[in-house]
Amino acid sequence: MPTYKNNNNSSKRINYSSSTGWNSGRSSSFSGTRTGGWNTGRSTSSFGNSGWNTTGNRSWSTGTGRSTGATQTWSSTSPQFTPIKNECQARIGSYKNVFSQFNGRGKTAFSPSAANKWLKFVNNGTLVYKFTSQQFNQSFGSRFSQLAPSACVRAFQQQFGAGVKAVCRGNNGSWLIAATTNVTANPFRNYNWR
Repeated sequence: MPTYKNNNNSSKRINYSSSTGWNSGRSSSFSGTRTGGWNTGRSTSSFGNSGWNTTGNRSWSTGTGRSTGATQTWSSTSPQFTPIKNECQARIGSYKNVFSQFNGRGKTAFSPSAANKWLKFVNNGTLVYKFTSQQFNQSFGSRFSQLAPSACVRAFQQQFGAGVKAVCRGNNGSWLIAATTNVTANPFRNYNWR
């Protein structure tokens, strides 16, 4: 039991206990002697120890609580993770497609305002697809490569729906297409984000 020593050097016993509501519940207790400050006493608990220092300051250590149940784990290859993985890859790939337009030391025709515009597409949940000139012609037809980006948007919206938000020419003859996840026809459905 702890001892409390007051100013007139008389000693009193102090009982202290507390219950916590963690998991199955536990109690903690301390003991010590006070002579103007806590000194050589010790604190014990079911989840950690702390000591009283010699300067009159109390120090507590909460330790690590015990768990009454086993930790649940999941297999990383679980099919339940598949849609989450696909969304992560699509978001990361979209950012990479935008980033590729102004990454490096060379010059780019992609202006800062265009970069902000396309970055906002990704931030708002729209995916950004990048096609080389050859991929673009194979996927959509060479006639689209002769159109202005605004005309491509109108044509793609007629073909794929209103989920197509923007089209622009990128660096090195590439094309960027911003489309929502509602656009599921090829070549968007089979797009390789890696």
